[in-house]
Amino acid sequence: MGMCFGKRKSPRNNRDNMNQLKENSGPIIFLVGAPGIGKRELGRRLSSKYGFIMISTGDLLNQEIQNGSERGQKFADMTKVGQSVPANDILPMVEEQLMNQPNAVGFLIVGFPRDRTQATLFNKEVKRPSLVLHLQVKNDVLSERVKNATAKNDKNSEKLSNEINSYMNTISSTIQPNKKVTKEIDVQNKNKDEIFKAAFEEIDKL
Repeated sequence: MGMCFGKRKSPRNNRDNMNQLKENSGPIIFLVGAPGIGKRELGRRLSSKYGFIMISTGDLLNQEIQNGSERGQKFADMTKVGQSVPANDILPMVEEQLMNQPNAVGFLIVGFPRDRTQATLFNKEVKRPSLVLHLQVKNDVLSERVKNATAKNDKNSEKLSNEINSYMNTISSTIQPNKKVTKEIDVQNKNKDEIFKAAFEEIDKL
């Protein structure tokens, strides 16, 4: 399932759609994990299986950057060095996508939240997620990736290193507001089909 981008509305003023969204019994699922771990591909497979609307925060940011707006330039400067976009900037974009189809059978939000503030604001302004799928690998594996990226000494490697470090430093606090519905999926030494199976087994329990 893709995303539709159009003229930006004011999601907080669109109470009808927000009310429909809050009353919708379909699940809202967060899919989080380290950079480059395969979240987007897994998200596509799960969305296809269940008919969920997939929302990728990476795609939202890239679209804003491509639009060439002042805000897009700010996002570009931040993402170039692997910084997280503030909650007050990213959350309205996520809300807009949710409210474009408030009666969907479910939503899968990939790469969100990236910090505790984003998680807390989403819970307050929209509603709590039904499930958080955390694709997990050991920190020593991630640290080795940082070491390898740093050794390359180029801009892309610096960005990856910053993103991984940010993830390792914030993931515990990021999932804390929704810890009761968070399921850890160990992806180390598993192939894509095994990870997919582990993920849809958790969704089937909803």
